[in-house]
Amino acid sequence: MGTENDSQDTQRPVSRRDAIRYSSVAGLAGGSYLDQASNRASHASTARQNYQTLADDIDELGTAPGFDIVVIGSGYGGSIMAARIAQAMKRGTSMCVVEMGKEWVPGDFPETMGESIRETTLAGPPKQKLLELKHMGGCSVLRGIGLGGGSLINASVAIRPDDEIFEKNWPTCMTGRSLDKYFTRASRTLRLFKSFDGENSSPKMDFMEDLGRKVSGSTGYRGYQRLDLTTYVTKDNIGRRGRTRTFHNEGAPVKQAPSTLHGNCMNGDNTGAKNTTATSYLPIAKKHGAKIFSGYRATQIEKLGERDYLIHGEMLKEGRRYSKTIRASYVVVSAGTIGTNELLMQSTGSLAISAMLGKRFNGNGDTLAMVNHADRRINPVGFGTSQSQGIPARKDDRAGLGIQSALDFRGRKDPFLLEDLTYPKAVSAYLQLINPMAKPEQMMSFLIMSKDTLDGELSMSRTGQLKAKWPFDIPKSTVDFLRSHLTNSIDDRMQFVGRGVFDMQVFGRRITAHPLGGAPMGDSPDQGVVDAKGRLYNAKTGGVHRGLYVADGSVIPTCLLANPFLTISAVSEWIAQGFIQDPSNSEVFA
Repeated sequence: MGTENDSQDTQRPVSRRDAIRYSSVAGLAGGSYLDQASNRASHASTARQNYQTLADDIDELGTAPGFDIVVIGSGYGGSIMAARIAQAMKRGTSMCVVEMGKEWVPGDFPETMGESIRETTLAGPPKQKLLELKHMGGCSVLRGIGLGGGSLINASVAIRPDDEIFEKNWPTCMTGRSLDKYFTRASRTLRLFKSFDGENSSPKMDFMEDLGRKVSGSTGYRGYQRLDLTTYVTKDNIGRRGRTRTFHNEGAPVKQAPSTLHGNCMNGDNTGAKNTTATSYLPIAKKHGAKIFSGYRATQIEKLGERDYLIHGEMLKEGRRYSKTIRASYVVVSAGTIGTNELLMQSTGSLAISAMLGKRFNGNGDTLAMVNHADRRINPVGFGTSQSQGIPARKDDRAGLGIQSALDFRGRKDPFLLEDLTYPKAVSAYLQLINPMAKPEQMMSFLIMSKDTLDGELSMSRTGQLKAKWPFDIPKSTVDFLRSHLTNSIDDRMQFVGRGVFDMQVFGRRITAHPLGGAPMGDSPDQGVVDAKGRLYNAKTGGVHRGLYVADGSVIPTCLLANPFLTISAVSEWIAQGFIQDPSNSEVFA
């Protein structure tokens, strides 16, 4: 942990029915909901003073012929690769990080339904909006777009999978033990904090702890967990505004204010308490000479020679698009599971890529459950941001963070992890639409991650759109267990909400926020798209494309039964170390 000082079939557009349905949700968000942006104006300017901006002028990219190293994407994979390479590269080496989305700082994130709708892409090409709900036929994926990638909208939950997860489908040299130091390294740089407990907890944490006691005798139950998070929390912030502190992260100072437990973590954190890649790895990369450009979308990679590449794409500036090609000797593809698969599939005309491309796609077993009429106040919807006060002194007045605690059932034959869930304030109207008779403050929501199938597949349609097959279905035994224990163990009046309780869907499509795979690691081109060092296999030669790496969720070859970002981070640390130590890359390192 750093030292501290005071001071996210073919693609088809959303149908007219879906658009009307979505608009009806927006209608519920009218009136004062649409006007609440002004409530944050007073602290937005203060937040901007606290948080440095990282993006360089996009016009500089427009005039640059190329770089020695180009990293595509700024999520966990891209930012980690950029930081570690920048720390080790020799003087005179040029490197840049290119990100399609714009740069966000605390105070800019949407909080109301109206604001979130305006910042969500539902159809068409990706835009510089915070959220994209990408419909791909067999499923939909919710992803964050911006400098920081998915770290901007995740729940910041850091969980290491069981070592058994690494015993199958991974390259033989990668085990839980071999990844130990990389998990440690990522945890230190991301700065993990522990959720509150006891009198400093939130109502939903107490609910989870009580439920844990009532299922304690169940086979395969491992216990209640207060989760490690990358969100800055402190008990000193109860009832009053907490102090902004400077964390010195490997020489790069970053300021953070403690969370007010507002519950809006998954819509962007306007308090500045969440530690994203923009407040961890990217400042390190910039400190050591990396250029960071926000507003460039890569569309194809062309191979010129043994190790020369052209990255074709477009710059997005002031609502206009300008074609831009970047030349590079080394390319790191870290555009996220969806973006990376799309880019690689669009590049197969120039790059000989393994037939495994698109295979082992999965949604990490993501499933949603909601129960109504809990026996207490839960506050499952965020309250919004307030910089004028700290954590509410009364526990019943707290929403908590997006996810804070879990019940671990990963010892079962049908393993799963049950986590508490707080929705951002922006979706409160949608919850009212699907469950108009509910008492919102007494509804308990859960995110379930269970064992996923590895039969999912991504492919490109004839029209050039990414499409997905995701045949996952939560095991019936898991459903039966949860129905029994969630409805009977706590309160006989408790009922499940909606017919799709165990089927996370939007507009009739299954949805995941944790897509993995498509460019899996493997010991050979027959088993994976990249090797154990993250190098892209050359399907023609059986070797690798020198200087071309992949590092993000797309290389994860299996379901993790845990929130994935910490594993993605550890694997990216592993790939970065291999990049630096590879003798064929010595020309760029001191």
